[in-house]
Amino acid sequence: SMQNQPDAAQFIDTFSGGHRYIFDYLVDEVLTQQSETIREFLRKTAVLSHLHADLCDSLLEIRDWRLETTQSPISNPQSQSILAQLEAAHLFITPLDDRREWYRYHPLFADVLRQQLPDDTQKAQHQRAVRWFAEKGMLPEAIHHALAAHALDEAAQLIEQAAHPTLMRGEHQTLQRW
Repeated sequence: SMQNQPDAAQFIDTFSGGHRYIFDYLVDEVLTQQSETIREFLRKTAVLSHLHADLCDSLLEIRDWRLETTQSPISNPQSQSILAQLEAAHLFITPLDDRREWYRYHPLFADVLRQQLPDDTQKAQHQRAVRWFAEKGMLPEAIHHALAAHALDEAAQLIEQAAHPTLMRGEHQTLQRW
């Protein structure tokens, strides 16, 4: 019966970036087909588990970012239009809210994107995310990125700020995990 058959999404969810054929397919058939602008956007936002246009702008340092290709159909290089284009192209991105302010990459696709980034670039992108989340008062997310960047002093300061509210919400395991 059809009910016993896993659908394609469930099937691909069982893979990880370590599966060579899937990795090769995503790199060769998906990433190389994108404009350099889109590839740069994907690479520079790969460290994020949740994408927001303003956050992506921050990671891209969009104020200094220029389109370097005429190939791109994007008329406005702001992250919101890029996110909308990625969603319209069904490029492994899912909206997380009805207002389409927050998105996420498919975990396998995000793994592939991160594997394209040198460690120092990943660290720098995590640091940019720390600043953005901290400015927005989103301390758990800032802590996550500080730990991922191995910015332990900064992580400790953020944990200190977040400790009391986290305990008051009864999230002892979160505090212990940090």
